[in-house]
Amino acid sequence: MKKDKRVEIIEKAIEMFAEKGFHATTVQEIATALNISKGGFYTYFPSKDELIIEIFDYYSEKLRNSMQQVSTNLSPKKRMEEQLKVQIENHIAHKPFMQMHFREQNASIIKGIQLFIRKNFFEMSKWYESYFLEIYGPEIEPFLADIITICEGMKQSFIRALMFND
Repeated sequence: MKKDKRVEIIEKAIEMFAEKGFHATTVQEIATALNISKGGFYTYFPSKDELIIEIFDYYSEKLRNSMQQVSTNLSPKKRMEEQLKVQIENHIAHKPFMQMHFREQNASIIKGIQLFIRKNFFEMSKWYESYFLEIYGPEIEPFLADIITICEGMKQSFIRALMFND
């Protein structure tokens, strides 16, 4: 089965951005690596900024789909554990993307990336909130913001350690 050209460009760009960085990688280099013209690249993406936004959307959708594969027959606590495991395994499986993401924090000056980061943070906070309320009940509500911040911080620190330490 032949991959969609957009997906090929996205996957190659992830690899190249992870290796060389977003700003240091040119559209021409991406096009050359895929044996397409620079104009061919622009047929799929109007700019490199649009490409990076699509990369984040592409990866997030893959992660969401993987998390949805976790059985709903599990207890809320076990389902949350399994979905966290899926997140970490996905980050490891897509190490080039994660390395690019962590290295290119300054890419967040791109408006679309700023919106993506805010939306992703909101979605992840809601994900934690729903599980913690389901597992521990409404009495945990006054502590939710702190618990979510601590859990997400621990997860991000763990992922960073996995990305940059063999």
